Amino acid sequence: MRYKGKIYAFGSLCPYDLETDLSVGICFGDKLDCPKHGCQFNITNVMVEGPPSIDNLPKFGVKENEDSIEVYAPLIVSKKIIPQHHFRDYNNQRKVIIY
Repeated sequence: MRYKGKIYAFGSLCPYDLETDLSVGICFGDKLDCPKHGCQFNITNVMVEGPPSIDNLPKFGVKENEDSIEVYAPLIVSKKIIPQHHFRDYNNQRKVIIY
């Protein structure tokens, strides 16, 4: 996708369900909206900016030549980029007081 003269390449499936095609999504400036769920992504840094997705889009390297565009994509793309939750550390003995 070209934005302000620069080309960005990222995964085309919404990370919320890994099925919805983002190529038919709506783009407003640097924001891309999923057509099915309404998830919003920043195309310049591929960060998720609106729910329900909590995962970023996979980002690919791009090289623009005079007559072609090369996209550097890994053979395998991780399905989840951001961990959905953290595990409890049972050795953590901190106490929290809430007034």
